[in-house]
Amino acid sequence: MKAVVAPLLLLTLAEMGGAVGLFAVPVFAPAAAADLGIDPNWIGAFTGLAFVTAMFATALGASLIGRYGPIRTTQFGLVLMAATFVLLTSAWLPAFVLGSVCVGMAYGQLPAAAAQVLAAVSPSRSMGIVFAVKQSGNPIGGVLAGAVVPVLAVGFGWQVACVAVAVLCLSLAACLQLLRDTFDLDRHPDRRLTLRGMAEPWRLVLRNPKLRPLGLTGITFAALQTCISMYLVVYLVQDLKYDLVTAGLVLAISQGTGMASRLILGVMSGTVIDGRRLFGLTGLAMSLAASVLLVVTPEWPLMAIMILGAILGGSSTGWGGILMGELARRAPPGEAGRAAGGGASIAFVGGIMGPMTLGALVWATGSYGAGFFVLALVALGPSLLLSRPAPKE
Repeated sequence: MKAVVAPLLLLTLAEMGGAVGLFAVPVFAPAAAADLGIDPNWIGAFTGLAFVTAMFATALGASLIGRYGPIRTTQFGLVLMAATFVLLTSAWLPAFVLGSVCVGMAYGQLPAAAAQVLAAVSPSRSMGIVFAVKQSGNPIGGVLAGAVVPVLAVGFGWQVACVAVAVLCLSLAACLQLLRDTFDLDRHPDRRLTLRGMAEPWRLVLRNPKLRPLGLTGITFAALQTCISMYLVVYLVQDLKYDLVTAGLVLAISQGTGMASRLILGVMSGTVIDGRRLFGLTGLAMSLAASVLLVVTPEWPLMAIMILGAILGGSSTGWGGILMGELARRAPPGEAGRAAGGGASIAFVGGIMGPMTLGALVWATGSYGAGFFVLALVALGPSLLLSRPAPKE
């Protein structure tokens, strides 16, 4: 396990930096909306476009990794994220449109690259906890985005928050250079980037009966998780009339619980309970918790909202590590990295459709709670299917 520690630590931090970038714009959206001349609800379009790009970028990552190596590919993602947030400081609406594409391209480079490195150095019995730790970088990033970004936006302006994200991502890219001589040796600079190469991770997951249910269920889970992460602050500010800092605190609690949940569930997966079944049970908890948002009112005490946020965070972000670990464990020999990358890319479909669907439901019903309820029902079916005892393999 000693060989795992350094790459796991640095790649978890890289995941954290990417997540800060992904979550930061929705968090400071209410503050930036006036400067941009848009309604904060349009953040769904930003998020949807970012996930469209991320889906293709994750699939493209397999080819980039082969050509440049997984560490250089990760560095590319972080540097692109930093450049994007410098661009956003212009407070120019077209820059935000381009920025959504760049954020998705940057974030999409991270999952497959990390999966290739960690699958190569992790013992099979430890796959669940290793991927759970790596995936915990996402809620750590959410905690930073929810706790720090609103304070910077309110105290110094949202452009300062953008600069802080850029500095963080550049610093992490520099630290990753420590791993390059070890993990970027097997690269082929003459390898071409082709559409066929982009499709291979998808084919691997969708054609394999052990991987396909996990990959397709990830779409519904990602749709609900993305909406909870991206719209929770806007929901609390607009529907429940909380101030931005309090709403950001609830998001930070939610993401903090998700971080702890990923670690706990990673330890349980494959040891205490079958990973496939645990994946389904976690989705079931997420669906039920999101359904409660239908009946929340401004009269609810803040403590109740914080508890609900904690449950939402623990369930909606807790499944990611289980999914990556199960995809890697159930993949054909030598295909763990591509399977995990393919599953992440497929799950981005949910990240695309979720915010767009929620935005349409809010427009039609005038209620975020109703939108969350519909998405929870969509995730409920596969949750129940996978939460049953797993068939013998």
